[in-house]
Amino acid sequence: MIKTRIDDYVLKEATIDDCELVYKFILELAEYEEMKHGVKGTIEDLKESVFKRNEAEILLAYYGDEPVGFCVFCKTFSTFLCKSYLYLDDLFIVEKYRKRGFGKELLCQLGMICKERNLERIEWFCFGWNDPSLDFYKNALHASFHPELDRFRWDIETIERVMGE
Repeated sequence: MIKTRIDDYVLKEATIDDCELVYKFILELAEYEEMKHGVKGTIEDLKESVFKRNEAEILLAYYGDEPVGFCVFCKTFSTFLCKSYLYLDDLFIVEKYRKRGFGKELLCQLGMICKERNLERIEWFCFGWNDPSLDFYKNALHASFHPELDRFRWDIETIERVMGE
C-alpha cells in the first residue's frame, strides 16, 4: 500500500487478482462518459494485456477498505523530446468520493513514478465537454492544456480495409 497525505486514503498497485474490480471501474467510467457501447475488452483481455504482457500499469485508490477509484497508465515515447514519458489513459474516482483530493493524490503518485523513472512528463486527454475534469486539471493541478493537439484513431478494421485498397 502507498500512503497518501489524506488520512485513510491509500493507493495500491493492481495485481491480476484485482481484475474484476478494475473492470467494474472501467464500466463505471464508460457509463460516466456515456460510452458504454465502446467497451469491447473483457476481464480476460485485461489480465492478458496488463498482467501477462505488461502493456500498462494500474493504481487502485482506497478510502479505508472501500475501493474508490483507479488510474491506468503506460510509458510511451516522444520523438521531439527523444525521451520517454507517462501516458495516463484513464483516471476515475467514484462520484461520491470526488472533490476530496483523491484524484490529485492519485496524480501526484504518478508524478512520483515519473520522477523515479526519470521520465520527462505525464500526458493525457480529456473530453471537451467534461468541464469538472478540465477545471480540475487546469486549476488544481496547473496542467497545461494544448488545444492544438488532436488525436486520430485507426482501428484494426480500417487498417485492414486501407491495406487492402
